[in-house]
Amino acid sequence: MKYRSVLICLVMVGLAMVLGAGAALAEPQKPADAKELTERVQALEKENLVLREDLGKARIDAKSDLAASAKRQAEIIDKLNADLADTQAKMAAERAAQSKRNRNLWIGLGIIAIGVMAR
Repeated sequence: MKYRSVLICLVMVGLAMVLGAGAALAEPQKPADAKELTERVQALEKENLVLREDLGKARIDAKSDLAASAKRQAEIIDKLNADLADTQAKMAAERAAQSKRNRNLWIGLGIIAIGVMAR
C-alpha cells in the first residue's frame, strides 16, 4: 500500500512536469489585424453561402427522391391489389365449379341409389 501511494505521487509529479513543459513551449497567439479578420469573415460567409446552396439542392433532391419512391410504392401496391382481385376472382370461379361438380356427383349417387332401391 505504501509503495502504491508513492508510485501514484510520482506519476502525478511527472504528469505535472509534462503539462508545464507543454504550456511553456506554446506560443502566445498574435492578435490578428482587422484586414485579416475581415478577409477571413468574408471567406467564411462565402463558404456558408455555398454550403446553404448545397443543402438546398440536397433537400430538393431528397424531396424528389421521396416523391419518386412514394410513386413507385403506390404503383406496386396497385399492382398487388389488382393481382389479389384477380386471384380472388379465380378462386371464386374455382369454388363455383367445385360446387357444381359436387352437386352433380350427389345427384348421380342419388339416381344410382334410387335405381338400386327400385330393383
